[in-house]
Amino acid sequence: MQYKLKKNLPSLYVGTLFDMGNSSMHGDYLMNSNDGFTIIMYLKNIKNFDEWFEKVKWEPEEKELFYCMDSRIKLTQTNWKNTTLNIARYEAGNCFKTEKECQDKINQIKQILCEK
Repeated sequence: MQYKLKKNLPSLYVGTLFDMGNSSMHGDYLMNSNDGFTIIMYLKNIKNFDEWFEKVKWEPEEKELFYCMDSRIKLTQTNWKNTTLNIARYEAGNCFKTEKECQDKINQIKQILCEK
């Protein structure tokens, strides 16, 4: 999952991309590697995260494998083609780069549907 910087910092500028990672010792972090330097920021140390970063919406390329949920809320995978169905999936937020991202969303939806 990628995030981009929304405000300038002394050595980083708006639009700088970061990859999300996780360390068993320190928790979730954002990492940017550029020009031979690696910057790591731990989320627990970032105040007002949403003011500083926004999630970058991933867009699959032609023939690229992606994951989505079918009409039974089951995980499925397919290769991207610019079809009406795939575009509708993407616009509805039902297009994921990883199986884990898709399964997490499925679990979240099932939890909401099962709430009383």
